[in-house]
Amino acid sequence: MKMIKKVVKCISGLFVAGFLLSALDAAAVTLANDFQGRSWHVSPMAAANGTGTQTSPFRTIQDAVDAASDGDVINLGPGVYRLGGRSSECQAVTTFSRVVVDKKLKIAGSGRMSTVIEGAAGADPDEDGLGPEAVRCMLFTAEAAGSLLEKVTLRGGRTISADTSKT
Repeated sequence: MKMIKKVVKCISGLFVAGFLLSALDAAAVTLANDFQGRSWHVSPMAAANGTGTQTSPFRTIQDAVDAASDGDVINLGPGVYRLGGRSSECQAVTTFSRVVVDKKLKIAGSGRMSTVIEGAAGADPDEDGLGPEAVRCMLFTAEAAGSLLEKVTLRGGRTISADTSKT
């Protein structure tokens, strides 16, 4: 009898796991269908006046985000993204981020090891690397709910608030 209970418990667990995987597969399909807009292209080695096409990519991710609309896809070429960004205010604190996403977008790198968005510690950092002029890697605002970021490494992002508390 104990053996039967264990087998039933195991089968039930497999059923639940299978159901969850099916639900996750359905969610992935829904996510993929959410991004049917225009495709934009970015390369850290592009000319400064790129138009976001595959043959004339933007140089900064922020340029692509600014040009994009909800549901668009931003394709990041390989390289380290150290340029661009925007300041933003959150709870009366102004910070600078390499990329501020304020709409629902899919941002896809060319590979986790080959696409890096790099922040900065800023001038005169403290022991945690925080300091004035620090740069956060990315900020997703409330308007960006449902966005998808994939195949990207975020490295070295820091920020600090005006009252010197860490954020």
